Amino acid sequence: MFVSQQCLSNHIKKLEDQYHTALFDRYPKLHLTKSGEILYNSLRQIQILERNLNDQLLEADLGTNTIFRIGMHTWRAQSIIPFVLPKFQNIYPTIKVKIYSNVATEMEKMTLEGKLEVFIARGHNFDDRIKAIKLFDEPMFLCISDRLLQKYFEDDYPQCKEKFYTGIDIG
Repeated sequence: MFVSQQCLSNHIKKLEDQYHTALFDRYPKLHLTKSGEILYNSLRQIQILERNLNDQLLEADLGTNTIFRIGMHTWRAQSIIPFVLPKFQNIYPTIKVKIYSNVATEMEKMTLEGKLEVFIARGHNFDDRIKAIKLFDEPMFLCISDRLLQKYFEDDYPQCKEKFYTGIDIG
């Protein structure tokens, strides 16, 4: 954090004096007290409010109404954004869309920190503070070359291709 241990300790002591409470238990290992957790969560909320204020001020300067930040994995964005973004921009021409790509756990964290409005991800055990809505059942495809089909299904090739179009049980 580019701060000396002594400077950090002094700052923590000033906070503890200001709020008249201990923020850390130091034994058996260093961890936040209940008061420390409350202060930490409150400061995180202030950070989110400040970020939102900065975004609103930036939007006012840019002359747009809002910035909509969405997160999704790169390969998913490549298949969704070209179809959805033009329609969205026709309906909401003053809204600027920013797309962030990351793994679901990181996007969940970014959403909780106010860095994203929404994110799209595959099934995941989300934090209770996040409302998850199932968008669709995503089909999974097994792609096999003709060469491999001929090799492993030589007695049933090419008829096996028609049978496989309806689905297969790989369980």
